[in-house]
Amino acid sequence: MSRNAFTAKAGEYIGQALLDNCDNSKLEKLEFRGVDLGITGLVRIIDAANKTPALEKLDCGVLTDEALKMLSDRLAANEHLQELQFSETADHQKYWSAEAKVMFCDMLKTKTKLKKVKTTFQKCNWDNDESKEFLEAIDFYTDQKKKAKEKDEDLHDRMKSTNQEEMF
Repeated sequence: MSRNAFTAKAGEYIGQALLDNCDNSKLEKLEFRGVDLGITGLVRIIDAANKTPALEKLDCGVLTDEALKMLSDRLAANEHLQELQFSETADHQKYWSAEAKVMFCDMLKTKTKLKKVKTTFQKCNWDNDESKEFLEAIDFYTDQKKKAKEKDEDLHDRMKSTNQEEMF
């Protein structure tokens, strides 16, 4: 669905279709790369992602500052997504603010199970210190989540190997 001329209405309809079939959906990946779904469409897609256990990878498309804040708020309840991708809007009046970046990092730090997050900035924002710090924070928190998951899996494997029924 990437690079299509979708509007917020398309996001609403696709999100509603996912919500209506969330328990039966086998959809693992949903991409809106290069698409601005607007706040309404993005809300519906995120709500659907929160209720669809099979959905592990999501590209939210192009986000404004307001959309990044909303994403941070709504995605906090998600327990299924493993990978997230989004990019900054080309509208220079709606670039991501420091507040929105902090909200996203706080959500990532404590509330989701995301193990991989990829963001794309506009060229004029790519090399500034604030953007670099945002990317470093994202990498730090996702690495922590990966390590914690690996540690849990190792513990589970060790516990399973000490089970007498497994030994024999």
